[in-house]
Amino acid sequence: MTTDAATIERLAVYCEAHLPLTQATPPGSYHSLPLCMLDAIFPIGVRYAAAFAVVCRYAEHRRITVEELPALPPIEEQVTTSAFLDDYAHYGGDGMADRILRNRQRTSPRNGILKAAAVERWAKVLAEAGIETMQDAQRAFVSSSGNLPEPVIKEALLAIPGQRSGVSLEYFILLLGDEMRIKPDRRVKRFVDAALGVHVEDNARVIHLLQQASARLAPSYPNLTPRRLDKLIWEQQRAEQVRRSCRDNL
Repeated sequence: MTTDAATIERLAVYCEAHLPLTQATPPGSYHSLPLCMLDAIFPIGVRYAAAFAVVCRYAEHRRITVEELPALPPIEEQVTTSAFLDDYAHYGGDGMADRILRNRQRTSPRNGILKAAAVERWAKVLAEAGIETMQDAQRAFVSSSGNLPEPVIKEALLAIPGQRSGVSLEYFILLLGDEMRIKPDRRVKRFVDAALGVHVEDNARVIHLLQQASARLAPSYPNLTPRRLDKLIWEQQRAEQVRRSCRDNL
């Protein structure tokens, strides 16, 4: 067995021991594309609860649900990318940050821009490409071969300050329903580190290992995909964090 194969096997065994793999089910979808943009960018460097609060505030502003939906709503009911940008035009960038999203976090402590500004730039890239709805975004970003999005769109998104790592893009595509995607955030990387007993820094390496572990486990768990494995890991890590917090406060 090669070193890589042994690593994947060790990760797969750890997943089987620590995750309810039989409960792997398709995650639902957001109601509208702006919620995916907000959820992809605002978690950078912060606890997810603070980021999800931003998603909820915009959903409340637009009077749409933040609940996972089993199917996409009709196009005419969705908040489009252009409608999202209309909010920025109406309230201004600072107004969106202060009044609607109520969050002035930056993409990074040094030379970072407001996350609200990063989301606006993201939306402008999509609008220029004619990507307005969840259905548009799925066609532009979700592919079984992994060859999407088009390079010009990908590079424009990664050029936004704070986006060069590609973590937000990976998560954005995952939120759109790509079953092969993994978001290599802190919780997922912490799980991989615990499984292997070493720190894996490279995001691409984390994604590769989990995709291969998912494939290794799929014969025994036919509903399992990398995206669903990601969700199980994330939920397990969140539960573990709650348990640690309870122990620390006894």
